[in-house]
Amino acid sequence: MELRERGGRCALPPAASPRAGPQSWQASGATRLPFITALIHENNFPRRGPEGWTSFYYEIDAGTCGDPLPPPWDLSAPDPSQLRPTTEQEAIWAAYEALVAYAAAHLDVVTSGDLVHLAAAVPAAS
Repeated sequence: MELRERGGRCALPPAASPRAGPQSWQASGATRLPFITALIHENNFPRRGPEGWTSFYYEIDAGTCGDPLPPPWDLSAPDPSQLRPTTEQEAIWAAYEALVAYAAAHLDVVTSGDLVHLAAAVPAAS
C-alpha cells in the first residue's frame, strides 16, 4: 500500500493505511503477514514539491522532476520546493502523530535481527 500526496493533502490519512489494508491483503489469498513501512521525509513537513537538491541533478519542468542533467552539476540552482502554509504543516504533523500513536498501540516493532530470523525460517524457493 503506498501513500501519495495529492494537491498538498494525503490521498489516505497515514493512520488509516494499516486499517485499510488487511481485508484486501487477506482477500488476495496472501499466505504471509504484510510488511508495512512508513517513509516520511523531514523536508516534506514544511515544504512541498521536489526536494531542494533535485534541481542540481535533474531538469525541473512545472515543478516535476525530469531527465537527469549531465555533470558538472549546478549546485547554485534554485530550490524548486515551496513552503507549505502553516495550516497544511499542522495537518501533516497531526496525521504523522496519529500514525505514530496507532503504530505504538497496534503494531509490533520488528528489528533487522528479527527479519534475519524470520527469513531463515522460510523455505527457499525451488
